[in-house]
This record gives sequence, C-alpha cells and structure tokens, in this order.
Amino acid sequence: MKTKLTLTVDEGIVEKAKAYAEKNSESLSSSVEKFLKNRTLKNKKYSVVDASKGLLKGKYPSMSSKQIIARHYQEKHGL
Repeated sequence: MKTKLTLTVDEGIVEKAKAYAEKNSESLSSSVEKFLKNRTLKNKKYSVVDASKGLLKGKYPSMSSKQIIARHYQEKHGL
C-alpha cells in the first residue's frame, strides 16, 4: 500500500534530486522511496559503498565501485 508524504527540502536539493531521478529514468517519488528503503533496512549501515551504487554511480557511470570510491575520496579529501 502506498501513502503520501509531504517533505520540506531546500529548493536546490529538490532540483538536483529531480535531475538525478530523470537521468535514471525514474520518478522523484521512486528515487526517494529507494533511498528510504535503503536507509531503513535492518542491520544495514549507509556508507560510501552504498553511495557508489546510487548517487555516485550516476556521476561516474563507466567506473567500478572501487574506482568510484577512490575518486570520491580523492575529490573530497584531496587524496
């Protein structure tokens, strides 16, 4: 069963989320649902590995998860 959810989110984040959803051929609702499902799975912690499968994978579609993680840390921490 589906239910409506009203959220208050920064406008810039909403625009980026819409673009991400469109790029991945899904609705914003579907994208948010997947995120929430991933975050609420029992005994599962959110990490950069999870991000590499989702948000970062869209940024680097031709890279492996290991390459994405390395690039992420390089950009974030200058490593």
